[in-house]
Amino acid sequence: ISTDMGATHACASAAPDHYELSLASAGIACAGTTVTGKACADSTSPCTSLATNLAGQTATLAASAGTLDATTLVFDASGTATTTLRHPTASNGANAGVTLSNEQTAAAQPRQCCPDGASCAAANSCTTTFASAGFIVAAAVNTGATTVPSQIAGTPSTTHVLRAVRTNTTTLACEAALSGTTSIDWAAQCHDPGTCSPGNLMTVTGNAASTVASNPASGITTTTPVAMDFDANGNAPFTFTYADAGQ
Repeated sequence: ISTDMGATHACASAAPDHYELSLASAGIACAGTTVTGKACADSTSPCTSLATNLAGQTATLAASAGTLDATTLVFDASGTATTTLRHPTASNGANAGVTLSNEQTAAAQPRQCCPDGASCAAANSCTTTFASAGFIVAAAVNTGATTVPSQIAGTPSTTHVLRAVRTNTTTLACEAALSGTTSIDWAAQCHDPGTCSPGNLMTVTGNAASTVASNPASGITTTTPVAMDFDANGNAPFTFTYADAGQ
């Protein structure tokens, strides 16, 4: 019997509880839609604890329509992997599904779909619906969609950009859908708690400050028109302030 005392053997990664797939429930045909895969360390849904032991491991994606920038997801050290779904030829209202499979380390529980990163349910696939025109909230002019960061109550935000875009029927690229001063309906909606404090406490500043109507988590029924100045490329800068510090 011979023993190789110098040999090195890879250890199997601990299995995550489940994998989550998320993408926007609605997108604009000319703009790519981000697809995110997460390896979740526990049963919280959507994930609050990610599996951090799967760096470099892979999973497979497939799209029912359009194309993916990558069909192999590679998880990073935080347990997250992203790519982009593109479908510039989608007609208004067309759907595209993305399916997750073949994770290198199988999970203990079924995969979950989390539309818009929330309301997760057991499923291998998520679907997005494309529109031929719409709005994008961006960090700068002519850039892609961004997540607005956490905000300090009573303090004006940094300047964001509302982009009004539509698909050019020839080039299939995004072009301006609006230019000049245009009235855009805005609303504030409270989620946690689900009912807003009394009074309208959100102010959106386009070309002037406007107090925006508040709505409960149950739905948006009241909006406020805000004058926005769109440039020739469909970009309108804005800031906002929310006066309530919350719970």
